[in-house]
Amino acid sequence: GMTFILTADIDFNPQEGNNSHLAPIGSNEDHPFKGTFDGGNHTIKGLRVFKDTYNSGLFGYNSGTVKNVILDGAIIEGMSNRGGMAGTNNGTIDNCIVRNSSIYGIYGGLFWGAGGLAGANSGTLSNNLVINTTVGNANGVGVIVGDNNKNDGNTPILSNNFYYNSTVNGNPTSVGCNGADITENNGAVHVDYIIDGDSESPVAITESQT
Repeated sequence: GMTFILTADIDFNPQEGNNSHLAPIGSNEDHPFKGTFDGGNHTIKGLRVFKDTYNSGLFGYNSGTVKNVILDGAIIEGMSNRGGMAGTNNGTIDNCIVRNSSIYGIYGGLFWGAGGLAGANSGTLSNNLVINTTVGNANGVGVIVGDNNKNDGNTPILSNNFYYNSTVNGNPTSVGCNGADITENNGAVHVDYIIDGDSESPVAITESQT
């Protein structure tokens, strides 16, 4: 697939009453994103995705590689499978940060899968961080991923994913829930302390607690 490199920050500058929302990149398993998106550690700020169907996120359905992206102040809303970076991840999400964001379901939480990084994951989530983010109003909710299951012959892999000052509402049965230990989280660790010396720079983790 093709490689896309973000060379500058993007600020959608959402205003109250502004209904200009982004359509997710890659809509479903028949039309996924298959390339490589390298954010270059740039920030995408103010993303709004309101989708009255499945697979809501910056990427709707990812079968490629998404890396080095900082998502700040996003609001993601949809039915099943909604996440900050991807509604459904069947590829790789690596070295990304979701912060100051809200990911939640519509229709009273009747649908499945809401996560800070991915709503559903059958791929690889590695070296990611979720900060100051709320995930909820769904069955299967996790700060990292909502529904972490084998799909299409793939076994989901989680490694070195961290979350700080983030909460879940709804049915918190999945990866990255406050109070669960690292074994249950399978690669999602709650951290108590972080250093964010520059709001435009990635966060350094200094201490962690399982």
